[in-house]
Amino acid sequence: MSNNFNIKCGPQQMKLIEEHCFSETEVEVGGFLVGLVGENETLVSNVFPAQHSVGASTQLTFTHESWNALYEQLKNEPEGTTLVGWYHSHPNFGVFLSEHDKFIQSNFFKQDGNVTIVVDPIKGRKGWFYSKKGKIEKFKHEVDTDRPRLGVSATDSAANIGAKLGGGVVSLKTVIAISAVMSLLSFVLGWTTTSLTSGGGGASQAAVSDLTARVAKIEQYLVQNGAGAPKVATKPKIEVAPKAPATAPSVPKTSPTSKATAVKIAVGQPCKKGQTDKALECKRVPSTKKYVWSTKTAEKLNQTPASSSGSAGATPLATPLATPLSTPSPTSTQTK
Repeated sequence: MSNNFNIKCGPQQMKLIEEHCFSETEVEVGGFLVGLVGENETLVSNVFPAQHSVGASTQLTFTHESWNALYEQLKNEPEGTTLVGWYHSHPNFGVFLSEHDKFIQSNFFKQDGNVTIVVDPIKGRKGWFYSKKGKIEKFKHEVDTDRPRLGVSATDSAANIGAKLGGGVVSLKTVIAISAVMSLLSFVLGWTTTSLTSGGGGASQAAVSDLTARVAKIEQYLVQNGAGAPKVATKPKIEVAPKAPATAPSVPKTSPTSKATAVKIAVGQPCKKGQTDKALECKRVPSTKKYVWSTKTAEKLNQTPASSSGSAGATPLATPLATPLSTPSPTSTQTK
């Protein structure tokens, strides 16, 4: 294949290609080109929009069903007609081949003379590429589409966001943000061309793929949110348990005394500091940190509120509680 390679695609075939590419602006669409491949020329005789394909904002995938449907259509083509290439759209991204596009071209259309055309319906631009000796070459220069572009600019992606999103209203903040991203994308694309020429294609191609993916996420967000400005994420609400009413009845706590009584305390048994009982008291064992139950002294047992000599409260010394004066000695308490 010499340097004077040529691609022929008639007005009717080009019309079918552009009609399909202009029919969708939010995701990529595409299809197959059939015709004849000569020594220095490829002729596109028919166009088949891909069936069952999966389109994303920056990517088009031909499924097994897409290929099966194509093979059925080829049965009705004139003898000698074969698959010569494919086409797809780049809504508002310009005319170039992404890493995914190059994968398709290099794996399914790698024969010399196989072609592909990229159409940007928003910017109104299109351009051809073809395979030659295992490489992908650009055919001449990109040109304007036959149909009027859907956007307002052939170069400014940010200015075309409204058309990209189907005519939705976009806020000023969103336009500024997208403009910055698109400007960076344009810079990287220009840098990529220079790098590929000088042999540094690996890093530049990776940069384009990464940046394109970032732009795709922004555009997908805008589509899902009605083309409005990105909303500032709000902090998640923390669920707080409802406060108990101020007048809520309190649950009576069990006093240490009631706990001790329930266990049937006895002299010499361990106790905790501060525990009380009617007949016993919690005393610390000398030279230790332990506390044990011990009998109360007569003075503590006979303590009563102050009252007149003629009152009933002056007689408690005669109560049976005054009898346990035989308090065990500290020695016997320790042994227990």
